[in-house]
Formats: sequence, C-alpha cells, structure tokens
Amino acid sequence: MAAEKKALESINPQAMKYIRQALSEICFGELILVAQDSRLIQIERNEKIRIQQNAPSCQRKAFEEKELSFLEEKIRASFKNLDYGQLVIVIKDGKVKQMDRTIRSRFTGMDGEGI
Repeated sequence: MAAEKKALESINPQAMKYIRQALSEICFGELILVAQDSRLIQIERNEKIRIQQNAPSCQRKAFEEKELSFLEEKIRASFKNLDYGQLVIVIKDGKVKQMDRTIRSRFTGMDGEGI
C-alpha cells in the first residue's frame, strides 16, 4: 500500500499541469523530468526554434483532451518506480516522438558516499 501511494505521488497535480501546458506549447525540443527518491524534483524545458524559409517553423494543432490524458498516463507509467534518474520527453513538430528513461543507481557505504 505504501509503495502504491509513493508511486501515485511521484508527479503531483501542479507539476502535471505544467507538463501538459509545456507539451501543448513546444514545437521542437524536450521536457526532462528529474527524479530523486522516487519523486519529481525538477522539470527542464529545452525548446528549439527551427528556422525555415517561407514557412512557419511549426505546423501544429492543439492536443485534444483525450490525447493529453493518454500522454499523461504514459508519462506517469514511465516515471513510475524511477528512484533516481530522468525521463526525457522528445517533441518534434508539436508531437511527442519518444521518451527516454535513464536510471541512476546510488551506492552508499563506499568511498565518497554515493555517486
């Protein structure tokens, strides 16, 4: 029960609101969600501006609520059980193209305590 509650609280509603907003605004770039002790501690937003002659840099339409809910579910599932590390959400042309999950391991009791 405690583990389930811990997983549910890993991304709080306010942070998810920000993530949803960023997904709707970024045309090219990535969102990086940083985990520490199985909790979201930081969100990094890297946006790229593509310069194209005679054309807007991004042809996007707004996400429907159904699409945002699906992405939120995928993000929560990918972030679940991530003790230390990050989840990188790659966005190209206004669409989520991939998610990369990096897991870091902490080692204590060794020289230097941790990594």
